Amino acid sequence: MITFFEDESIIRKEKRKRPTYQEATRCIRALIHHKEPALARIFARFWAGQRNAITYAEIRALIEQEAQVSGSAAIAIDSEFMRVWREEYAQFIAERLAPHWNQAITAAAEYIVERVPGFRFDVTAYDMRRWMERHSAELVVQLTDGQRDALNAVIRQAVLLPGAAADQLAYVIRPLVGLYPQQATANFNYFRRVRETLLENNPSMRLQTAEKRAAELAQRYAEKQHRYRAMNIARNELAVAYRAGERLTIEQAQAQGLIGRTRRRWLTADDERVCSICRAMDGAEADDGEMFVLPNGRTAYDTQGHITCRCACEFMEIEPPDRKTFIL
Repeated sequence: MITFFEDESIIRKEKRKRPTYQEATRCIRALIHHKEPALARIFARFWAGQRNAITYAEIRALIEQEAQVSGSAAIAIDSEFMRVWREEYAQFIAERLAPHWNQAITAAAEYIVERVPGFRFDVTAYDMRRWMERHSAELVVQLTDGQRDALNAVIRQAVLLPGAAADQLAYVIRPLVGLYPQQATANFNYFRRVRETLLENNPSMRLQTAEKRAAELAQRYAEKQHRYRAMNIARNELAVAYRAGERLTIEQAQAQGLIGRTRRRWLTADDERVCSICRAMDGAEADDGEMFVLPNGRTAYDTQGHITCRCACEFMEIEPPDRKTFIL
């Protein structure tokens, strides 16, 4: 949200209350509530397609390869897997995710357009395209590397499991495609605990039977994990695009001489779910072009301390616009 120069002057002069977090996030919360379910389903279907594209024979080969190097730091996932995944993620982002980014950016822009008479917003502007390209590239790397690290982690755990056959382990590992490393590791640990508990409580049970039952339960757990991750990523990407759209739209209005110099103020939800990083940033301010410095040493231009961050930004116009800076 933005506080214009006249209102900002009154707030500072008369010590009135600043806009609240709830006021600042009203539009973005409505957007997420409306768009998140459909986008989460799109992610879930995409990962299901990736899982189905990997054969059990390919996973078994990775397990056997890792078993041969036993305990070394060899990378189980080869460059061909990475190349295919990068291409799949790049296509998915361009065709399925980018339209949702555009909708979030447009929603942020509409809020500004309604409050700035004469403002012409251009979603195809260079800065908008550059943000889309840069964020797409970053997300492809993040998702591909995370998928590789997740499978590498569970494959290395799998070869250390006593008595487990590669064929059965392949059925345990394939449902984990699309999870991030901590989720995949948690799922495999769950499979191992269920397997051990079944064998301990049923001395006459065959190992193959215990593994089959444990694998079935682990697969159900993986389905829940995929839904949870899809929801989190959908929510995060909508919020990231909205924040970027808000900032870039204000920069366009400044270039048109319709908004003056601003400062940005970090707002948290101020509840028990706020993390220590964001709590420390509550109320922090930064000038146009200046980065926020987080307690962990990282920097952020938009008010996002971490993935699925709920923080918001208040733009405070601290100088009236200079009409002479208008760019046609």
